[in-house]
Amino acid sequence: ITTVGGVLFASIIPRTLGAKLGKRKAFIVGLGLYGVSMILIFVCFVTNWIVFLAFSLLMGAATYVFSSYSALYFMDVGEYYLYKTGKDTRTVAISMMSVPMKIGMMIGSTLSLTLLGGLGYQPGMQVTQAFIHGFLRNLALIPGICVLLAVVVFILCYRITDKDAELYA
Repeated sequence: ITTVGGVLFASIIPRTLGAKLGKRKAFIVGLGLYGVSMILIFVCFVTNWIVFLAFSLLMGAATYVFSSYSALYFMDVGEYYLYKTGKDTRTVAISMMSVPMKIGMMIGSTLSLTLLGGLGYQPGMQVTQAFIHGFLRNLALIPGICVLLAVVVFILCYRITDKDAELYA
């Protein structure tokens, strides 16, 4: 449901917003909205599945604000390096695009199972409010904080504007 809704919604508003914002601002706004949405799941103690789906829809739409630029972020770094040094590393830069995703999936799957075990999860167990609180903390609060930290790192470290990218290309 959230994927279908996210795709339909994202094809209209978020991509248009991303195009108006430009690459750098689209990433900051989209990823920031994603992180805030995750934290709100925890803060609002969302246990109703319909409300959870609404937040998930918002998170999916937030990624569409910047997702059309994904390859360009890496390409801009390669072109910046070519511009500064004369060495062409654009193919290396673009090939690195999947590396963070693979690392994230590896860490996320391992960490999520470890944290679930740390909450005392057992198949068929009686779910308590304390378990739900811990689960939402692990599912939404901690990742949401990490996403917002990633936004800060991006703001501090990725200084290539759209105008600069045109110059380097």
